[in-house]
Amino acid sequence: METRKMTVHEGLSKIKTADSRINKLMNDNFINVAKKSADKINGVSIEEYKKTLISSLDKITDIIKETNAIKAAISRSNAATVISVAGVKMTVAEAIYMWKYGINTQKSLLNEMREQYIAAQDTVDRHNGAELDKRAEQFVASIYGSKEKVDAKDVDEVIKKFKEQNSWVLIDPNKLWDRIQRMEKEIYEFESAVDSAIQISNATTVIEFDV
Repeated sequence: METRKMTVHEGLSKIKTADSRINKLMNDNFINVAKKSADKINGVSIEEYKKTLISSLDKITDIIKETNAIKAAISRSNAATVISVAGVKMTVAEAIYMWKYGINTQKSLLNEMREQYIAAQDTVDRHNGAELDKRAEQFVASIYGSKEKVDAKDVDEVIKKFKEQNSWVLIDPNKLWDRIQRMEKEIYEFESAVDSAIQISNATTVIEFDV
């Protein structure tokens, strides 16, 4: 058994190459059959052919063993190595999880918040616009009827009070628009920085493993 060292980036490259080699070696024979009286297989002596079968299985098991050791070392490194992503400290493992999965949940929440805010604001605008003006005029008419001499100040005061009592408002204890803007900024900054931060870490972080 020997201890090997390499950067995470080198380890990831080896894993990628190893996966391709493993898939190719899976097509090799690890066992075969022949007539009992045969002294050759594919033009090779039985004894030499046995060595080929042993070598084929040894190759793939050695690659798998090395690959598993590299993957385990990278996992340990990712869990311990701290990086800064858009000013936020986190482990590489946390950054990768957030990048691949967690950020999607954040985006779903952001979309829901935005849709709810827009729908609520549209409702308020609709009730407080021409619809409220029309209702106010109808209310004034119901009070003063067709009287010709009506004090304009009195009418304005009635309209003002009516609108104050019948206007719609947002019930927004979360200050949702501010939250939306902050979350948009956080997501943008994270996605802009995470790939580079991980790549730099992978290129400089050294892992050790025994094979």
